[in-house]
Amino acid sequence: MTAENRLFEMLISTEVKGDLLVLFHKNPGLIDTHEGVARRIGRIANSIEADVRDLVTLGILKVRQIGSRDVLLFDRSKDRETQETIVNHLKTLKTRMEARDGPQ
Repeated sequence: MTAENRLFEMLISTEVKGDLLVLFHKNPGLIDTHEGVARRIGRIANSIEADVRDLVTLGILKVRQIGSRDVLLFDRSKDRETQETIVNHLKTLKTRMEARDGPQ
């Protein structure tokens, strides 16, 4: 499996990741705790930990400490870079399919 496929799968592997991405895309300046972010998407903090960790690993979300609390924030440039990688990968796949099967 290519790195692009793994990236794509990691991004869409759970409904929670989709909810997190939608939340931060609609509110790109949002800075909130895990608990606050979970509440905003109708979840509890423990239920989003693995998904948040994946998005932090990808660099789309960042964790910063403000006072004694860890907060989440959106990295717009990394998100844009990730989107471009996925779009380019999908274009490459489409080109390969068309070369193999002819234009659809």
